[in-house]
Amino acid sequence: MAATNGTSKRETVGFIGLGVMGHFMARNLLLQYPRPGLTLVVYDADKSCITRFVDEIRQIDEAAASRIVPAGSVSAVAMKASTTVTALPNPKIVLDVVNELSKSLSADPARLILDCSTIDPSTSQECARLLSQDQRGRFIDAPMSGGSMGAAAGTLTFMIGYPPESACTTEQEQFAQTRIMPVLEAMGKKIWRMGEVGNGEAAKLTNNYISAISNIATCEAFNLGIRLGLNPSTIRDVVSSSTGMNWVVQHSPPVAGSIPGKSTSADRDYALGFSNELMKKDVQLAVKAAAGAGARLELGQSVVDVYAKTSSQFPNRDIGVVYKMLNQSIDKE
Repeated sequence: MAATNGTSKRETVGFIGLGVMGHFMARNLLLQYPRPGLTLVVYDADKSCITRFVDEIRQIDEAAASRIVPAGSVSAVAMKASTTVTALPNPKIVLDVVNELSKSLSADPARLILDCSTIDPSTSQECARLLSQDQRGRFIDAPMSGGSMGAAAGTLTFMIGYPPESACTTEQEQFAQTRIMPVLEAMGKKIWRMGEVGNGEAAKLTNNYISAISNIATCEAFNLGIRLGLNPSTIRDVVSSSTGMNWVVQHSPPVAGSIPGKSTSADRDYALGFSNELMKKDVQLAVKAAAGAGARLELGQSVVDVYAKTSSQFPNRDIGVVYKMLNQSIDKE
């Protein structure tokens, strides 16, 4: 099927999920795709997300906006696009989408679903099984890291359930270079090929478990240092050149004024970057995966509890607001 602007079906890519991350990812995919004239078919259950996306692109590039095709369902996206990217909130929604596709689409073994959601490896494997039945398509997990800042800047890191070049046949590597890499490279800077389906999610849950604990530790440590009389920017400077340095300290410390001259989430009253609700979900997935793999996570449930408490007190805020939750809890004691 040819797209309306004359590009081939291969140059029509779908995008499902235009939330905090998906909005920026879809924008970069449309504007940075290496082959010119890409048509982008988009869908979100919240129609206002589609409207917001189209309006923003129109302000940036009127010609690019004319190549956006809003769709009325997830099936409509996959019917028009040979490759579809999904960026969805949780495993149930991803599985629901794939179930709908597996029941409504005709056979097309060349169809590709690149799932950038953070879900558990077993759900990714089930999605791959469902799509491969009757050759409805191919499902590859491609979760990303970098937060909304990385999504906006196009600097995301992707971890994909696909073999590295050294383990690929010529045909497999050609598929990677022509179908997978151009899409992901338009949205990110680093792509790790982890092996079989599900391994991308395994890497993402491993990363986010570390990230979740690092954020709590950073919030607690800043609270400690400030109550001991230290200035937040001094704490940040010292830790940045010491063994406690981590991503939160470097890019988004939890206290306003920690990076003079730079506006961070904390400076904007913890404007949403990565929510406590999503971090709680990711750690819950890690705890579930650990139980299945026989891996002991000593802090797992405690970390879930911290993000659950924070999200109940400060809904739809960035994870740095854990610092504010800690202060409120102490002041009430």
